[in-house]
Amino acid sequence: MVIAIRMVPLLGMMIVTRCRTTVSIFLIYNWYNILMDQPRAFVDVVDGRPVLNDPDALAVIQAIQARNRTVSRGILREQVDRIKYFTGRVKEKGLAVNEVVIVIINVDSMGVGILVELLMPGQNWQSIRDKGQVPLARGLAPKVPVLEYAKMLYPNTNTTPEDELLVVHFDLDSVYIYTAKELLQ
Repeated sequence: MVIAIRMVPLLGMMIVTRCRTTVSIFLIYNWYNILMDQPRAFVDVVDGRPVLNDPDALAVIQAIQARNRTVSRGILREQVDRIKYFTGRVKEKGLAVNEVVIVIINVDSMGVGILVELLMPGQNWQSIRDKGQVPLARGLAPKVPVLEYAKMLYPNTNTTPEDELLVVHFDLDSVYIYTAKELLQ
């Protein structure tokens, strides 16, 4: 039995039902727009091409990206010893932080095979998979080509500070860029 219906424009419709002694609240995302026949998505023309503008799909994509970034940080937390090692190598070799980046690549990521082969040529990645581990290629690489390659694969790659050592993490269908200092805190 429906007791109350309250319209919440940003979240959809909240329906409160009474089931014996407990009250269940169901939040139905975007049903308000469906029930009221008010679609939020629309097609716009940009530079002569049709472009779908769907704020709900964008919200889902942003939620997935936020979760993926959390997973990326978890993977990099496990790599702190390697990040420290590479940070030390940069100092040992006297390299400028604006010339080099630390690269950590999930070798199963799309489009990064050439970087993997340049970082760790001839590595047997299957033996790592056979142990139930995620194969990661790690190393130091020239900053400009790596960032340009990341931008080519993923045009929405964020801009980065020039004066800090960066960690570039390619993971499956995304690239994440952090400062080494941020990850070592």
